[in-house]
Amino acid sequence: MYLFSFHKSRKNAELIKLSLKIIFFSLYLSASSNTKLYASGAPFNGLKEYAKGVSIGIETPASSGSGFVIGKKNNEYFFLTAGHVAFSDPQKEEYWVYSFAKGISKKYRVNKFIKPEAFKGKDIVIGSFSSEEKLGIVPIFPLGEKLWLTFEENPEKKYFTFQIVDSFNFRGFDYDWSIQGSPIVAGISIPTKAITVPIFRYSIASMQSRAIGNQNGYEAIYSATSTVPGMSGGGVFGARVCPKFEYQFKNSEEKWLGVYPGVFAMHGMSEEYNQSGSRSGTSLGIPLSLFTEFFYENSSKFGIPNGIDYFNLIYHLCVNRRM
Repeated sequence: MYLFSFHKSRKNAELIKLSLKIIFFSLYLSASSNTKLYASGAPFNGLKEYAKGVSIGIETPASSGSGFVIGKKNNEYFFLTAGHVAFSDPQKEEYWVYSFAKGISKKYRVNKFIKPEAFKGKDIVIGSFSSEEKLGIVPIFPLGEKLWLTFEENPEKKYFTFQIVDSFNFRGFDYDWSIQGSPIVAGISIPTKAITVPIFRYSIASMQSRAIGNQNGYEAIYSATSTVPGMSGGGVFGARVCPKFEYQFKNSEEKWLGVYPGVFAMHGMSEEYNQSGSRSGTSLGIPLSLFTEFFYENSSKFGIPNGIDYFNLIYHLCVNRRM
């Protein structure tokens, strides 16, 4: 009887040890897979929802496209979209924009399209619409690279609008595009046979080398899991590590750790082979850094956040919506 109990107890102990090994091994695999996910540069949580809040769909006389809001002056909002989406005069034909930011889409008629001299030869335009509602405005990342502020309270302390961190929460810094981790391509898709209504769509992008001098300004090359018709003109959104706002915390060691969202390119097309008409799975966008000087010099004209307004927008995103 006692021998039987001894063997039974030893067997139970071995089973417990085996169960613990299995549990710890499972936890190891789970941790390893999560580490690989983050180490691969996966987008930060919250980037998708933010992109949805500043993206717009555009109904045109022929089809549809996408855009993203970059500025506001009085009740007039300004957005960027692809030139081939804005193919005619909205004063003569009806163009409408709409947003899914608040769940229910409301349409606004496009006032005008503007093609400044700086955009010549590039497939990108500025559009505008009027609304009394409060809509999100996305920071243009290249403008942040020009911003270097000195505050009167501490004239010796200067603040740059983002930090370069080689690895932040397992996301590496992309020095070619000045973003942390992977970006996403976002826009509003056109209805299909299976999905009969327009919806907000996004795709994780893997940035490739920049194709300097490529046709129509399409120098941003990236692999994306899925970009579909209707997303042309949408944004390529990324993240940057928040700056250290020491001047806001004179009596505290607290620092805002996290990242904030922004846009650094406009999505416009997928690569297509002339001979066969097939697509490679590679997409193309127009880097907004091509127009940094234009945005900087015309920020007040289009209500684009710049200078202290840009810095305040970044501060708001880092404090209230950091990811």
